Amino acid sequence: MASEKELKDYDVYLYKLVLDGQQYVQGIRNLYCTISLWKIRKIADKNEKWTRDETLVALYLYYIIPFQKVSKDNPVIQEYAEILGRTPSALGMKIGNLGRLDPTLKVKIFRD
Repeated sequence: MASEKELKDYDVYLYKLVLDGQQYVQGIRNLYCTISLWKIRKIADKNEKWTRDETLVALYLYYIIPFQKVSKDNPVIQEYAEILGRTPSALGMKIGNLGRLDPTLKVKIFRD
């Protein structure tokens, strides 16, 4: 298991990648594996705020799932929701909220 310092260093690395606007899905996938082994398995209360780690997992899913395929019925979303201790609907909504912040999404939707 990674030490606290290694996790913080990796967290800073990922944050810099996001700030640079680069989409390094592999880095987020590695973070997901670390998180799932580290602390993500929990039972979430209905109104519990999303942690930064949970949001990064949702961001990873935003990058790998086409936006039109985001729904509570998507098997990938169902699998990750179970790991996070969230409902598939909540995870789908979080991914949708992240999409709202993507300025290129409107362009993609109108082009398709």
